[in-house]
Amino acid sequence: MKARFALSSSHKTWVILFSIIILLGLYLRLETIRITRIDKPFRADAGDYTAYAYNMLNHGIYSSNRKTVLDADAPVPAPDSIRSPGYSFFLTTLIADSLNTFQARVGYVQAVISTLTIIIITLLALSLLSKWLALIVALLAAISPHLIIMNTYILTETLYTFWLCTSLLSVVWASKNPLQISRWIVAGLLFSILALIRPTTLYFIIPLIILIWFYLKKEDRYKTVSLFVLAYFALILIWVARNYLAIGASSDSTLAMNTLHHGMYPGFMYNNNPLTYAYPYKFDPESSAITGSLQSFLSILINRFIEEPAKYLQWYLSKPLYFFQWKMVQGNDVFIYLTIVSTYYDEQSIFDLSLEFMKYLHSPLVILSILGMALCVSPSNITGRTIQLPVCAISILYFYFILTHIVGSPFPRYSIPLRPLTYLLALYFIQWLYIFLQQKKNQIQHS
Repeated sequence: MKARFALSSSHKTWVILFSIIILLGLYLRLETIRITRIDKPFRADAGDYTAYAYNMLNHGIYSSNRKTVLDADAPVPAPDSIRSPGYSFFLTTLIADSLNTFQARVGYVQAVISTLTIIIITLLALSLLSKWLALIVALLAAISPHLIIMNTYILTETLYTFWLCTSLLSVVWASKNPLQISRWIVAGLLFSILALIRPTTLYFIIPLIILIWFYLKKEDRYKTVSLFVLAYFALILIWVARNYLAIGASSDSTLAMNTLHHGMYPGFMYNNNPLTYAYPYKFDPESSAITGSLQSFLSILINRFIEEPAKYLQWYLSKPLYFFQWKMVQGNDVFIYLTIVSTYYDEQSIFDLSLEFMKYLHSPLVILSILGMALCVSPSNITGRTIQLPVCAISILYFYFILTHIVGSPFPRYSIPLRPLTYLLALYFIQWLYIFLQQKKNQIQHS
């Protein structure tokens, strides 16, 4: 009996190394939260999410009005739906009497969630890679400075990254037993929550449905896909219904228009003026007209495109380079908000060394991930029932993100939730290349 459950020496080594990686990832995250000091941590987006959380808990109203956060005598705020509710609902569980305590709670909880993401991406990697390559994916995710630093901010990235990887893992889990419909329902619900944390993936459901449809046998398609879709829309429709009751519309298009607007300036500058870098829309006299409606946005963009076609064509084609850029555009190096004290400011520390190491690997890993993504369309992955759902789902999602930010704003911050998938797809290509070369070598030897 003991022999039956005994771990091999190789497996024991893997478990030990994986445990060390998880502990390392947790240490880097917790220490970063303990040391980091941010200037005005409740600015911009962070202030909105905080206001939503406090207003929901204190007033029972989903509102971004900041005046009511810690003012018991403030009038009841008016409801709005500018931001999706997923992250703000998460924050309500961490509300404290002081904003400093609230910030600390959010940081430490996000550090734990970010550590769990390492485990999730490793499980996802094990469905595609050898256990040793999956271990490398875990290590890269554990020491990624972008993933670590994001925990210090009251922003969606940490929770979204975790839920993104978990949602993809649920699809892999469902594909292992496609006849068990409950698994597809769970997957649909997880993707529904993902879209409510950040609406970027709202329309990813379309290619995912097509992928699942062709993966399943003909006799199982209608029922399984229907229940998957119903599960996906279950929570989203509740949010839409709330919006109709609260604001008289299904959603607020402010952020969607801002995304299109902020992404229309070549090089993130207005009229090539370096002084406008990162915030070109603040200097554009037509900004109000641009965000007025989709029609006005398209009209102004087309006119500018006609005036300078080469400039705008180059900009939109080069957006993926900006999207995967290491340095933040609206920030400093890997930091989103101005950070006064950070573990990454200590030269020759494990933080500084890991940052330099990951910075050196960043561009090669992104290039390899694009090649790994391209492997999805290989005949062995998409021919009939031989479709490989895990790699196709990951690759199509990766491409979906790139395409979305070619259309919208390619701020590097928005690529941070893709970091774990970048590492996975890069290693997937390396594994494929190794197998391919080995096969060619064997063919030559036997010819």
